[in-house]
Amino acid sequence: MPCAAFANAKEQALTKCDKSSAGRIDPRAVSVCGAVNDSAWLFTLSSCSGRCYLWRGEGVKATAAFSRGRVSHDRVDAAYFLAADAREEHASFAAAPLGAERTDGGALWLRFEPFILHVRCADAAAANALMRSARTVFKNVGLQSANFTADGVCVAIVGDEGLDMPLRDEDGQSLFRDRHVDWLTALVNDKHDRNWAKIARFEADLRAALAAFEAAREDDDDGAPSAGGKLRYDAVGDVACLRRPLRDGEDGAAVAARALASNAKLRVVVAPAAGQTLASGGAACAPSEPFAILGGGKRSPLVTTHKEHDVAIVVDLNSCFFSPRLATERLRISKAVGRGERVLCLFAGCGPEALLIAAKTACERVVAVESNAVATACLARSRQTLRRSKGDRVADKLEIVTDDALLELRRRADSGETFDRVTCPRPKGRRDGDRVDGDADDADDGGDGGGGPDGALFLRALLPLLTPTSVVHWTDFAADRELPDCARTRAFLERECAAFGAGCHVLHCARAGTSSVAARQYRVTVDFRLGDAGPRAPSVHPHNLPLRGTQRPRD
Repeated sequence: MPCAAFANAKEQALTKCDKSSAGRIDPRAVSVCGAVNDSAWLFTLSSCSGRCYLWRGEGVKATAAFSRGRVSHDRVDAAYFLAADAREEHASFAAAPLGAERTDGGALWLRFEPFILHVRCADAAAANALMRSARTVFKNVGLQSANFTADGVCVAIVGDEGLDMPLRDEDGQSLFRDRHVDWLTALVNDKHDRNWAKIARFEADLRAALAAFEAAREDDDDGAPSAGGKLRYDAVGDVACLRRPLRDGEDGAAVAARALASNAKLRVVVAPAAGQTLASGGAACAPSEPFAILGGGKRSPLVTTHKEHDVAIVVDLNSCFFSPRLATERLRISKAVGRGERVLCLFAGCGPEALLIAAKTACERVVAVESNAVATACLARSRQTLRRSKGDRVADKLEIVTDDALLELRRRADSGETFDRVTCPRPKGRRDGDRVDGDADDADDGGDGGGGPDGALFLRALLPLLTPTSVVHWTDFAADRELPDCARTRAFLERECAAFGAGCHVLHCARAGTSSVAARQYRVTVDFRLGDAGPRAPSVHPHNLPLRGTQRPRD
């Protein structure tokens, strides 16, 4: 594993609030940044998924002679060039860029900046693995310094789909006419599409390269096997949770002693009941049988406080599902939350996602919905801790609702409420056919997931709460043969969205965490939204989708 200095530097970097104007990672860069941060040997320093904008001045950013406007990380339409935009902060960019009349301010330029990523690597081997995968796609890849320090070295990756071209001359006269708008729009959108395709190729190559790199490192680190084999457990607060039940004839006290000796912060060692593993529960299910305490002291109820990215999470391990192995996935989602967003966390459990989003982002509000009263009591205690550490302003952003998620969705839809982002593990029932326990028999439909009747009812109740640009983080289960495309889950989402009268545009699809939940079964997260155009496009609203909440015209 990397040295402690690198691990500390990573923790500090990833737990800082995003200081950019959007307050989040660009949506198109969230997935590739997640792939980097999933590795213990790497972490991201800065990123941009690619953007187009208009600029005036000397063309060098961060100087007084440079100004920019109409920044878009998404595709554009004709209105980008032909329509005035009163929302612009800089008045010089509010007028139509290609209007016939002369404008003040001198020359006006159009720029496209490609994907850029800066990554801190723990050592030369990690940097080499990253650069090899990046160079299969991008030309501009290299070290920013050849001096490896205790907290690693920085690698810069820059795309090659750049563009700089004038739209108006120095006298303010337009160089193009209306007949050129379709060509300009296609030119910018082609840059976006090519840039996004390269990011997707890079992410696929990177995941494969890091998997091979970390497997080789794990083999090197294991060395000679310890007595009794390698002990695997998850540290949740001060509790060590073994990943498997005790085997027949295994000495629980001896296993507990080994675990306690491996980490001075541990106080209790527990193991799942026979027939269970830590991953065998559903997306938000508590264990069906209580943990067996093997050593370190008795504790009832089995409550602990877990620190994740500097946020305290109170967990009742016998009443709530919680996995520290999903920490990087929770961080990925929180990094995608933008300034002023309204976020809904369904089946929130003890609230790790909701707490992280409230504490680490500039969101407006987070609503956590959970029917388990014990879990929401834990979340309320965590909110009190958050209030003491971060203040009332942060704690008051978090609203806790103890109720059935389906009923709560219908009530909020009836009131016309909408959310900008939703996290939702698909609910599971007998009819869903999930074989996460490894059982190949299913008396209902013989399937192995994909939404099922319960998931469909839930998704249908959720869709009316979305705007076209709302992002849904949908967690499902998939067999290893379905990765990485998850075609069955995608087909389910597309079918339900189409029945609702909207599109289903997938932004991200990958495993959530690295561990399997059962033999050849994995959690996956599919991020999707209903609209495919950026927020500037006048036709962003899908056909027949009702206007709700902030989308309604104002008087």
